[in-house]
Amino acid sequence: MPHFGHRSSANLEQCDRRLQVVLRKAIIHEDFSIIKGHRTHEEQQKVYDEGKSNARPGQSPHNHSPSLAFDFVPWPFNNLWTSARFDYLAGLFIGVGIGLGISLEWGGNFKSIMDKPHIQITAWKKEIDNG
Repeated sequence: MPHFGHRSSANLEQCDRRLQVVLRKAIIHEDFSIIKGHRTHEEQQKVYDEGKSNARPGQSPHNHSPSLAFDFVPWPFNNLWTSARFDYLAGLFIGVGIGLGISLEWGGNFKSIMDKPHIQITAWKKEIDNG
């Protein structure tokens, strides 16, 4: 049965408890790695400068602690960032979330930037703004 390795487990612990519940249920069905949970402002600036994110430091759900987003890759990963396995896993995460009453968004559906490895809590900004 698939399970989280050390790196994925460490990244999982950086995530909001709702994301942790979704990810622990999803790993039972399909193998994947969690490649990022929380992202520092310096890390956010780097991905922004590289054009991998439209969010400046402090404007990403990754920048909150616990993180309101995570990045993933299918396992084993064959370095095909366009792989349909991203689509499948995103559907799995969203479906598990629906079953738990947790609304999630996939970066593969973003209009501004294609971010297939990214999942975030829907309306995360509203949660932060409402404290």
